[in-house]
Amino acid sequence: MKLIHTIITTYREAFSGRPRLVWSLGEMLNLPMVNAVVAARAGRPAAGRYMGAYTLSFATAFVVSPLIGSAIYQRLGPSVLWYGIGCCGLLLFAGFQVLSRRFR
Repeated sequence: MKLIHTIITTYREAFSGRPRLVWSLGEMLNLPMVNAVVAARAGRPAAGRYMGAYTLSFATAFVVSPLIGSAIYQRLGPSVLWYGIGCCGLLLFAGFQVLSRRFR
């Protein structure tokens, strides 16, 4: 029961106001580029398989992330959660920079 309360509290705090706007803008800017990268990387014959694998990983993240995020929030607090998300974002940015140079 405590875990359910933590999940609800986390989402109420995390997705009220500005964090929701920042998250939504990030998704709107990121998803088209990622889809284009996946499709370009796959090539025409394998595009369906690559997009299917990408969609499966994305859906899995939507299921697993709340569980992990709630556990971090409950055990370590909101600051650790948000700084961790920020660090992951910076690592992903660096990774995309490397990939963008590689596929030009």
